[in-house]
Amino acid sequence: MKPVRRRNIEGIPILYERDWDDLKKMLEDEFFPDHVKNKKLVEFGDLKQTEDMSGKELYSKFVELSRFATELVLTERTKAARFEDKLNWKVKSRFAGETFTTLKEIYARAVNIERSNQKMEVEMGNVSNKRKEFQ
Repeated sequence: MKPVRRRNIEGIPILYERDWDDLKKMLEDEFFPDHVKNKKLVEFGDLKQTEDMSGKELYSKFVELSRFATELVLTERTKAARFEDKLNWKVKSRFAGETFTTLKEIYARAVNIERSNQKMEVEMGNVSNKRKEFQ
């Protein structure tokens, strides 16, 4: 470990025996022990968009849990592919073979599709009600 110079509150230089990466590792070990990391990794693997979960909620949960699955989401492409896999079929089926290179790109597309699906459902409901009134 290399010593690191820092200043305390009074501005006096102090020589630390640990660097920033060491500190992050110590904090991670303290607040996220292996059993918690493993639980979160399993949660990430099981994560799927349900009927009552919005794309925004899925995205938030995906980002939160992907911190514990760094080996599974090494690049933006793999993040995008994993996120696509976790979307429900109503959204995923509307991609029509599109390839996404970033997580933000697929997230934006998924949210737009959801919004479009919701509008279509409202309009279809209105048409159905008008048919009933007409009959």
